[in-house]
Amino acid sequence: MPPPTSPEPLRPREICAVLYAQWQARKYHWAICIPHSSTTVKKFHVKESSTGNFSYEEPPPDENLSVSPAVSVVVKLGECTPKHTVDYIHSLLRAIPMQTPKEDVAKEPRFSSRVWWKEAVRTLHRHGVIHCPDVHELERELFQFAELNDVSQSSRGYKFFVSRRSV
Repeated sequence: MPPPTSPEPLRPREICAVLYAQWQARKYHWAICIPHSSTTVKKFHVKESSTGNFSYEEPPPDENLSVSPAVSVVVKLGECTPKHTVDYIHSLLRAIPMQTPKEDVAKEPRFSSRVWWKEAVRTLHRHGVIHCPDVHELERELFQFAELNDVSQSSRGYKFFVSRRSV
């Protein structure tokens, strides 16, 4: 097994997708994160309760990605602006319903963090925060990045990428 590597420093105010390995090959928890230092982010995501219900985590927690063994990839999707602040983004993401959107019902048998994440990306795109006209292409791209650095199978630390589908 290769030795762990130091993750790349994060850039404050970039809007990122973060995939967390769930310790099963090819399974990830999906989140939107905005760094506020070179290692720490504000994490926007949904959590599943023991009864199978999902909820948006409020307030969004701060998390040090440099010490999280589950982080597989961090992918830049865009950047905050004076108009599109962290608080504005939080207000958009917290309003997303905890149900599979109409456009995904035929493809998604159950709600998950990935289903919520896709609707989060659509919401950010609709409000001009990021540019991502095809969330399914972005999803495939992120999945490929995560497969290149599957931390469930090693301890290399996360890799940083810039999306070709949203930036």
